[in-house]
Amino acid sequence: FSRDDAERFALEQGIKAYQKGDELEFNICPYCKGNAAKDKKTFAINLKTGQFKCLRQSCNAHGNMLTLARDFGFSLGRDVDEYYNRTRHFRDFRKYPLPETRDPAVVYMANRGISETITKRYHITTRKDADNILVFPFLDDSGKMQFVKYRKTDFDKEKDSNKEWCEKNCKPILFGMNHCSEGGRLVITEGQIDSLSCAQAKIENAVSVPTGKNGFTWIPYCWDWLLQFKEIVVFGDFEKGRITLLDEISKRFANKTDIYIFTSVTSDSLILAESIKDKYVTDRTD
Repeated sequence: FSRDDAERFALEQGIKAYQKGDELEFNICPYCKGNAAKDKKTFAINLKTGQFKCLRQSCNAHGNMLTLARDFGFSLGRDVDEYYNRTRHFRDFRKYPLPETRDPAVVYMANRGISETITKRYHITTRKDADNILVFPFLDDSGKMQFVKYRKTDFDKEKDSNKEWCEKNCKPILFGMNHCSEGGRLVITEGQIDSLSCAQAKIENAVSVPTGKNGFTWIPYCWDWLLQFKEIVVFGDFEKGRITLLDEISKRFANKTDIYIFTSVTSDSLILAESIKDKYVTDRTD
């Protein structure tokens, strides 16, 4: 909660508001408008918690800033807007059958340590018109395809513009959701092959983000689903002295107190992990 949001809400509603102790007191309730009696100063937002309430018994409107965002179309930022914007239309893949795994995909994934069984279980394939382009279908927890990503297996930075890309207007979700069971631990990796490696190693509930370390567009669409898990494991890459995904996920899901870090075993990463262990990691060796 930010008190700036409360003040901005009053401004956008055109209602005068004044701070009184720890509350922002509105001249009139935005819900009931004071009813016929035009009662004043019955509505206030707590400036510490963001909770609000109308004291008029016949109104009794109450909630928090998320409630106001929902009821008045008030923006609390892109993530909240996306979470409540259930009318947004994404590409519909229902007319497309799940792809059958093609041999070039099996060969490539085997070279990355991923078995044919895992490759087929996750419907990994290659494009029919290009054996060097992997196809990763993203299925939600109901098994419906929502997102499709491509990866060029022979990427040459001198010749190619993109190593990875995705279909336009797809609903951003986590890769591997349909293979996760409720509760327990959820492993979040940066790349699809990372999560498949976890599956190969018999690590359950492993998913990967759709668009890399800086892409968090999936959060509004996976928020409710992710909250069912008691524990999050961040399996990020170690780059430029930081573990990717860690800071953002630990901030967004602060209620998930058991956030562990796994990363590539190098001397630098071990030193970093040890230095931040008290902040993020419960001491464990498994």
